[in-house]
Amino acid sequence: MPMTDITDQMVLKHIKPLPNLTLLDISHCLKITSTGLEAFGNNCTSLLHLKRNMPPLDAGLLPADDSEATTIAHTMPRLQQIELCFGRFGDSGLSEILTKCKAITHLDIQGSWNVELNGDLAEMCERILCFQNPWTVCDGRFSDGSECSDVDFTDSECEISVG
Repeated sequence: MPMTDITDQMVLKHIKPLPNLTLLDISHCLKITSTGLEAFGNNCTSLLHLKRNMPPLDAGLLPADDSEATTIAHTMPRLQQIELCFGRFGDSGLSEILTKCKAITHLDIQGSWNVELNGDLAEMCERILCFQNPWTVCDGRFSDGSECSDVDFTDSECEISVG
């Protein structure tokens, strides 16, 4: 479904339980909001991998909006791999995801400029097997099975080592 004109209203009208769906890719679906995400989360109870990458348009200029991250945290707690590149969420939304989605092994938040990784967030992210922070620029993507990066938060330049 990536890059479609599907809307929240379409999702709500046509969604039905999909108990065997483990991967959902709604990247670049600009007309889906937290309302549509909630419908997917409530009807796709076996989701393990969510791709919700957005285009980089003005991502850093818009104020933080944690509604999608909070919805993901509360309706998709079994997620193991999450791609949220260029999301508008901030530290609060990321904290919700990390607190509720206990099985995360892969998290990609490249370009999510409202995330600052304050408080315990940096340490929480370091524990994730494959984490790509907002400032990571990588050729490989989790979705194609390429290697991920391990980020060292001790340096302000965020040294990246491919592991």
